[in-house]
Amino acid sequence: MSGWTGGATRRGSKGEVLCLETRILTVADVFDALSADRPYRAAMPVAQALAILERDSGTAFDPDCVEALKRGLARLASERPPDGDLARAEDESCPDT
Repeated sequence: MSGWTGGATRRGSKGEVLCLETRILTVADVFDALSADRPYRAAMPVAQALAILERDSGTAFDPDCVEALKRGLARLASERPPDGDLARAEDESCPDT
């Protein structure tokens, strides 16, 4: 991995020279890789995956992108219905037009 603080990529980019989309997708991809089941291992708990992202925030990951992910996950958790039926909650929040 290239690293947020200056490890060069194959193209020689580093830090904030990397486009925002790349920095966002890097955080999202690593979070997904850690927190989803894989054929070779079980999913890591969300808290543990976030701890890894936080640990490497500012070095491997854009700190603003890590914080944005944390805020988004907190928002989703606060919007989850008591029965945990996210599909129902999404249906109610996005009425058919």
